[in-house]
Amino acid sequence: MSIEFEVFIEIPKIAGKIEIPNNQELIHIGKREIKNSVVKNLSDPRAFDSISSVRTDKDTGAVIKQQFIISRVKDKYFIEDQNSANGTYLGGINLKQSPPAPLKSGDEIIIPIEENGELIQLKMYFHIEKKKSAPGAQSQQKQIHYPTLDLDEAEYSDPTITPTIPSSANQAVKAGSYQYKSFIYDPNDPINTSNSFIMIQRTQAIPPNAFQPNSGLDLSMVYKLEKSEFWHILVAVGLLFLMIYRYYININLIFLIIGLITDSPGPSLNDFFIQPLPIALIFGISFITHELSHLQTGKHFNFQSRFCLTKVGVKATLKWALIGFPFGLPGAAVSVGVDPVKDEDKMGWIKIAGPFSNFVLGVIFIILAFFIPSGSIIDLKAIFVQASSLNFVLGAFNMIPREVKGFALDGKFIIKWNKPWYFTLLAGLILGFATAIFYSNSVNT
Repeated sequence: MSIEFEVFIEIPKIAGKIEIPNNQELIHIGKREIKNSVVKNLSDPRAFDSISSVRTDKDTGAVIKQQFIISRVKDKYFIEDQNSANGTYLGGINLKQSPPAPLKSGDEIIIPIEENGELIQLKMYFHIEKKKSAPGAQSQQKQIHYPTLDLDEAEYSDPTITPTIPSSANQAVKAGSYQYKSFIYDPNDPINTSNSFIMIQRTQAIPPNAFQPNSGLDLSMVYKLEKSEFWHILVAVGLLFLMIYRYYININLIFLIIGLITDSPGPSLNDFFIQPLPIALIFGISFITHELSHLQTGKHFNFQSRFCLTKVGVKATLKWALIGFPFGLPGAAVSVGVDPVKDEDKMGWIKIAGPFSNFVLGVIFIILAFFIPSGSIIDLKAIFVQASSLNFVLGAFNMIPREVKGFALDGKFIIKWNKPWYFTLLAGLILGFATAIFYSNSVNT
């Protein structure tokens, strides 16, 4: 009796099981693989459409749908997110655009997917189990169509699935369990366009109308894609205006309470309701300028680009706007077909354009503040100084080389692309903010 190891991914929510062959070093897990393991459907079958993401093959220019890969190196397993739309989580850590992470038996893998308009967690569990087999016994395999297979006809015409057939001829195939058949890379096969790792992929050319609802690209994360770009921009400015205006009212409420406690003058009605109006509007416009700078740079490099609201972003920004906390990202500029490897230099210019636009706006506002006299019902000098500070802060925040709520900030790519440019722009933003604060204090004294 010999001891063998069975490696598989269990998906309890859909009673699914994806088996990982011991003789294969790299396995791709995406929409196709997960749908093939379905025994119990999600309440919304369309939720599978948000599994995996889009990347551009550097050789063919085709768009490839994928989610994550599992690799085996000397009997150790690793998981790597493939720049998916909503990320892949291991132990609460987002693996999106991160190095491969080690996997051990029992680890929980989470894919956020969209179901009925909301992001839910599709939980998976990675298992390595010992199984006994008789000496010399070989499992019989037969290529069949999986009984609950639900693939789009255009996605694959010939399923490359080899379900495990038990040794007993009278025993039924176990539902929800399948293995990859052996895979040979063919550069002439339009389905298999990547020679970087073994996978089963779906490819398609980038359509000329990529941002149309019927383009075929996975843009399920976009809020009301059918609306015009101008409508998306107006909604974003409105949400950010509401968020900043509500924030300033909260600040004035705090000063009012302090004034009542200390018996000192509090903010006036003008400070409460009039003064925040232009500041909130300028912030919304500054945010959109940041995103449109990304967008126009993408168009300069002949990428299809558009500003899009995101479902998660709109919901989160509206929540923070009602609370009055200045933290929101209702949408972003999207450029289709940018390959982070092949187009690294173009991507660098696209990313740095946003924070640089905030630096330019910050400098313009501080210069305007210098020439504008103070006083009047709306103190333009104070407004321009605050607008300058907001732009320097907005630009510096986006230079943080991290992710926030699954969104990679500009700095994460810029610092890898060009460190001198990164630190020069960051220093300029910090120096600009310090100048605005110093000037504000000198005006008020």
